Amino acid sequence: MSGLNRNHGERLSDADLAKKFAIKVKVADGYKDQRVARLHISVGQPYHENGRFRATLDWALGNFDQVIVCVNDTLQRHNLVFEGKDPKDALRISKERGENWVQRNITAEYRVDARLKIVRWEDWRELDDYKETMADTREAIESDSGKRQAIEDEAVTFWERVKERKGLKTDAKKGDFLKHSRAYLKEECAVFQMMFARTEAADIYPGSTLIPCELFKPKKKDGAKRGFTRIDFKEISSSEPASRTLGSQSGTGRLNMFASGRQSLTSVPPALNPLKFAGG
Repeated sequence: MSGLNRNHGERLSDADLAKKFAIKVKVADGYKDQRVARLHISVGQPYHENGRFRATLDWALGNFDQVIVCVNDTLQRHNLVFEGKDPKDALRISKERGENWVQRNITAEYRVDARLKIVRWEDWRELDDYKETMADTREAIESDSGKRQAIEDEAVTFWERVKERKGLKTDAKKGDFLKHSRAYLKEECAVFQMMFARTEAADIYPGSTLIPCELFKPKKKDGAKRGFTRIDFKEISSSEPASRTLGSQSGTGRLNMFASGRQSLTSVPPALNPLKFAGG
């Protein structure tokens, strides 16, 4: 999920909207041992829209007892501040983008599914322990050379991608970019730790790295080494079931619910339990 300057709101053709996908588990990381899934959403990324997101959600609902969709929208206000927006405007814009994403992607058939929970980034930042967790996270990173270097390396990787994508010829904006990127990553790590503390879950993401999981998620000895389950997509014909899982080197996903013993989400703060939809 990490990274500044993602695309927002690309309009797709009808053909693109109609595409169907199957999920390929590239790195399982022990997800079959979990009853709850957290799907981390980077608002504006094509792999979190339309057919790809529907395939992800259907796969998760077929593999877990509970699915928490983490719409990590206002984290991206750091992008907008770097681009010159006032912090208040950046917060408002990123929040609006999150609301639009929910309206666009959590369609009627999913809204009535009691297994599904929607959590927005501001829900976490408004909790009483956010400031303390943020301070502890900064201290943990600054006092640990390995964590500090991992954050720096990721920030530099972001910069190289942005520089290439925008065709920048110099590093004139690099210092300012790295400052915002570090703030982004530290906040991401803090909020993820709040998630880890409240609900044990498989963290699901289609990207190659998820820094908070790699640096801060408690690791188990049952195959959970990276801290998150990496998925990918394969386009399939319209006659094939989109929720099926393709085989991979890490194993295939089961397509049945757990027979018994659902994990309760009572450890999630009450404010995070109800489905949250923009506009009511």
